[in-house]
This record gives sequence, C-alpha cells and structure tokens, in this order.
Amino acid sequence: MQLYIYRYKEPTELLGQRVEMLNTQRTEKLNRVKLVEKEKDELEGPKNEAVAYIKLENDLAQCRFNLQQVGNKLFT
Repeated sequence: MQLYIYRYKEPTELLGQRVEMLNTQRTEKLNRVKLVEKEKDELEGPKNEAVAYIKLENDLAQCRFNLQQVGNKLFT
C-alpha cells in the first residue's frame, strides 16, 4: 500500500511545484500587462491632442488650396 502512496506522491508534488511556478509566471505577466495598459491609457490624451492638431493642419492646408484655386479662377 505504501508503494502506491509513494508512486503518486512524488509526481503529485512535482506537478504542484510546476503549477506554483506557472502561477508565478502568470502573475508576473499579468502585472506587466496591467502596467502596459496603464501606460497606454496615460498616452491616450496626448495622442488625441496630436490627432486633433493634425486634423486642424489638414483643414488649414485644404482651405489654403481652395483659396488658391479661387484666386487662380479670378485672375484667369
């Protein structure tokens, strides 16, 4: 009977150690993901400001182009 207990005890302990190691790795990776998500969220505001600026620059360029076209039609 003790042979059977030993037969299962050692592999079970090894698997338990493996599970603990994998849980530790999972926790480390999960913490890293949370940190990266926080950093991404903090950059959302500056990104939106940059996109808004680029859109304004594009609108300005479009208006200048339209003005130039109108000027060209007036003087031709």
